[in-house]
Formats: sequence, structure tokens, C-alpha cells
Amino acid sequence: MIYGKWWFFRRVTALTILGLFVVSARGEYNILVGNYSGSLFLGVIPITDPLIALQSFFATGRLYKTAVLGAVFITIIYLIVGGRAFCGWACPLGLVLDFANWLSKKVRIRKPFKGFLPSTKYYMMTTILIVPIITGVAIYEFYNPISILHRAVIFGGIGIGTVSWLIVGAIFMYEFAIARIGWCRGLCPLAAFLNLLGKFSLVSVKADESRCKIPMNIAEVCPEPNAIAAVINNRIASSDCTMCGACIDQVGGSSIFFGIWKNR
Repeated sequence: MIYGKWWFFRRVTALTILGLFVVSARGEYNILVGNYSGSLFLGVIPITDPLIALQSFFATGRLYKTAVLGAVFITIIYLIVGGRAFCGWACPLGLVLDFANWLSKKVRIRKPFKGFLPSTKYYMMTTILIVPIITGVAIYEFYNPISILHRAVIFGGIGIGTVSWLIVGAIFMYEFAIARIGWCRGLCPLAAFLNLLGKFSLVSVKADESRCKIPMNIAEVCPEPNAIAAVINNRIASSDCTMCGACIDQVGGSSIFFGIWKNR
């Protein structure tokens, strides 16, 4: 795998977002106040995870105006750049799982499992949306690994229960020893929801072999091999794509590149 400019840009982006949360929570600079579920940027722009908003609405039957505005704002962003762009550019859990996969390659772990079918994450998503209707509580958010990591970084692990740490640890070990990109590809309910939004996104990865031959092993660098296969073989945009740019770095941005999809 080539660690090119897109790898660098997205790492800087993810760490910057996490850093802004930390600075805002621990200091006097209210730049990005809140968490990955809901926050306020510069004290003016509300940002709300649409999936969290849906869970809250199904649990309580109502939403605050700022939550609605934040969810609409982020949905518009996802419809432009692709829903799974959050996975590739902003998700803090992605940083941890990328490290797990990098480490497993270094110690040459032979992973015995290809992971759950991609359709499994849609069942997970459906479940976490149905449970609030029945219980009146968005239960998943208590054990959402993204939320757990955020609290751990901000508060140094204080108040993070044993069960929460076990969840994050289990996901790390699953990625390290069992299945490459197993959580994101097969189990993450947020990835499933963002996939649905990604079906209508304006920007995606495009391929043009007339510019340069595409390496046969290009799928090895892609966290969602089905995505790059769809782009290359069928010339269609894939909602599975995390917009990470790994494939673009691999070919030097010649035959694979970011572009606007006029016909989907």
C-alpha cells in the first residue's frame, strides 16, 4: 500500500476533528462543542448524525429544532461527497481499526474469516431503529463504539464502563486477528445508513483505463473491494466507497480519480 497524499489528508482531517473536540471540551476555545452524535461548530452551525436523530425521534416522538437542522445539514453534505466519506475521513474508530489491520500485517496474522456478509450491517441498522420504538430509549448509543472512543479521549477513560471497553477491545481484536475491515464492512449500522445516502451522492471515484492500466491487485488496498470492483468493471459509482483515496494513491491519480457522476 502506498501512503500518498490522500492517505495523509484524511489522517490529518480525522485527527483535526478529534483534536477540535478535545480542545473545545478541555479548554476555552468553543470551536467544536459536543460529540460525534451531535455538536455545534463555532457556536453557530449545528451538526447532527442523521442516524442518531432517527433513533431519538423513534424513541421520543420529537426532536429539537437544532437537531433537525444539524441532521439536514449533514445529510446534504453526504449527498454531495458520499455518505461513507465519514468512514474514510472522520470516524475515530476508523483510525483504531486501521491500526489494528496495519499491525496484523506487520506480524503476519493470517485471518481465518472474510467477515460477515455486507447485508448483515443493514439488519443491525434496522434493529437499532426498531428497538427505540419498543423501549423508548436509543439504547445503541450507550454502546456505540464511536461514542465510547470519544468519551475515552475527552475524559481519559473516566466513567467509561468495563462493558464499553470490552466492546471496543472486541472490535479491535476482531479486526486484528479475524477479519479485515470486518466491523465496517459487515457489522456497523452507521456504515449501512451512510451506504443508503451514498447511493445519491454527487461525487465519487471514477476509473478510466484509457489513461493508464489499473493494477490487478488494486482491490487489496481498498477497504471495500466491492466498491472498487464496481467502479472498474461496471463503470458505476458505488455507495460502499469510503472516498479514502487509497486506490487513487496506488495508481498515482491517473486512471482512478475523484469525479462528478452525471448519470447514476
